[in-house]
Amino acid sequence: LTCTDTMPLSRQQQLVACVLWAAAAAAAADTCRFAFDFSPASLGADPALQDKFVTTMAGFEGKFMKAGVGINSVTGMTYDGRPLNYTTGDITADMHTFSAASKESLHYGFLAYVLSGDPRVTDVMTKKEALNILQAKITTIQKFDEQYPGFGGFLPWFVNSDDGIVPTWDFEDRVPSLDNGEMIWGMIAIQQALQENGYSALASQYGDYLQKLANNAKTLFWDGNGQVRAVAYIVNTSAVPTPDNYYTQQPCGDPCYLDDPYEGELFVWFMDLFGKWDSDDEREQMWQLKRTKLQKVDYVTPNNGSISVQRGWWFSAHEQWKYLMMPYLAVDIAARVFRNGERARTWHSATNNIPGFYASVTYPSPPSVQPPPYDYVSDCGIESIAFQPVTHTNVVRINNTNKQHLQVVTPYGAFPVILANKGVGLQWYQNMLMGPAMQGPYGSTESELTDGTAICPVMTWDSKITTLVAALGGTSSYTEAYLRAHDGMWNRFVSVTERELGSVFTELSGEDLAFCTPTTAVPTGLLQDFTLCTQ
Repeated sequence: LTCTDTMPLSRQQQLVACVLWAAAAAAAADTCRFAFDFSPASLGADPALQDKFVTTMAGFEGKFMKAGVGINSVTGMTYDGRPLNYTTGDITADMHTFSAASKESLHYGFLAYVLSGDPRVTDVMTKKEALNILQAKITTIQKFDEQYPGFGGFLPWFVNSDDGIVPTWDFEDRVPSLDNGEMIWGMIAIQQALQENGYSALASQYGDYLQKLANNAKTLFWDGNGQVRAVAYIVNTSAVPTPDNYYTQQPCGDPCYLDDPYEGELFVWFMDLFGKWDSDDEREQMWQLKRTKLQKVDYVTPNNGSISVQRGWWFSAHEQWKYLMMPYLAVDIAARVFRNGERARTWHSATNNIPGFYASVTYPSPPSVQPPPYDYVSDCGIESIAFQPVTHTNVVRINNTNKQHLQVVTPYGAFPVILANKGVGLQWYQNMLMGPAMQGPYGSTESELTDGTAICPVMTWDSKITTLVAALGGTSSYTEAYLRAHDGMWNRFVSVTERELGSVFTELSGEDLAFCTPTTAVPTGLLQDFTLCTQ
C-alpha cells in the first residue's frame, strides 16, 4: 500500500510540489542550490543519481569541515558550529569554540570514508589530510588526558583552541556518558578503517586509547544495580581514576542514568562489551534496568491501520543516532523495528502536510531579530508515539505570532529515513533543502519554519554531518567488522539485541505499507535566498 493511493489530496499536493520544483530547476545553475538540479522522482528511484546527489552534497557539506570553519587546524578537533550572515549565507566572525564528543563521532564517521577511498568524498579531502587530522586529534586527546587524568580519558564539553582543549565552564568537574558513547563507536570505526587501509601505527594509537577508556568506564560511570551514570561528577580532576573519585549528584536530573533504548545505548554497549565485570549477572543488570522504556506502540494512519514502532522519548530523529554508529541493521528484528519507525515518520509528515521531519534543533528566527537568540528546542517529535509531550511547550514568539515546535523542521531529521530507505530519505532531505535560504556556500542550513518565514542562520555538526554520514552509509560496516574480529563481541551483540527486542516485538504491523514521499513544500517568496547561493 502506498501513501498516495490512500490520501485524496496527495496527488494534487505532489503535483504542486512538482511544478514548484520544475520552475526552480529551469533557472538553477550548478551552484550551491543543487537541490533544484535533481528530479525528486528520479532521485528516489535511481541509485546512480543518488550517488551523484550525495557526491554533490559531500562537496558542500565538506566546506564546513575545513580548518577555521568547523575544525581547528592545530588540534584537529571540532567546533560545534558557525553562525551565518542572514543575508549572504557566509560565515560570521562569531564561532562556537566549544564542542563535545558527539561532534567528534560524526567527524570520525566521515573520515573513515575518506580513508577507504570512497569516490563520493575523494574531492572533499585527501587521505593525507585525513591522516593529519586523525593524528592531531589523538595527540590533542592524549594531552587532555595528561592534564586532566580525573576524566579517565573521556571528554567533557570542551573549549577548542590552538593551545588544546579544556573543559567548558559548566563541565569542569563532570563528564557525560552519552556523548562519549557516540564518540567511542566513531573511534572504533576509525581504528577499523585505519587497520583495513594499512595505517597500523595510527590504528594502534587509537586502539590503545580505546583500551584506556575500557579500563576506566566502569570506574567512572557504574553506580551499581545496573545504573550507568548519565553524568559522572569528579571529586578531583587531577587524580587518577579510582571509584571514590566519582559520584552521582543528587538530585541528578532526568535522565539520571542511561536507561534509554536510544542513543544512550551506545555507551551501554561499550560498557557491556569492553567493561570488566565481576559476573555475567552484574552485566545483565544494565539490560534489565532498560526494559521499562523499551516499549511497543502503534502509530495509527488515517485509513490504513497501524504501524508498530518503538516508543520514542519525543520521537525526535536525534534519538536514532545509535543506528548511525552500530550494526543494528544487520540484526533482522532490529532492522524491522527501525524501518517501521521511519516508515511511521514518513507517514506522519506526509499525511499531515508537513514538508519535513522533526528533530531536536536550534530554533529559527526572522531576519528582523539579529543577532538570533539561538534557542535550542529538544522536544520536537511525534507525541502520539512518544513518552513526552512535544506540541504544547516552549512556545516561541516570532513576529507577534506564537510558533510551536510543530512548525520547525530540519534537514537532519531525514538521516534515519535515509538509513532505512535511501531513495525516500533523500527526497525528504531534498524537499527541506528547497526551502528559502536552506542551502548556502557551506551546505545545508540548521532549520526552517514550515510556513517559509524564517530559518535558523547557523550550521552545526549535528544538523549537517549526521545526514552526510547517513547518506554515505553510516559507520555500521566498520563497527560490524570490528565486532566480528574480536572474540565473542559479535555474538553477544546479536544475541542481546534479538533477546531484548524480540521479547517486546513479537508481532509487527504495518510492514507492508510503503514509505511516504513529500506531499507539500515549504512556501517560497516570503524569505529571500542567501545572496551567495541563489538559483
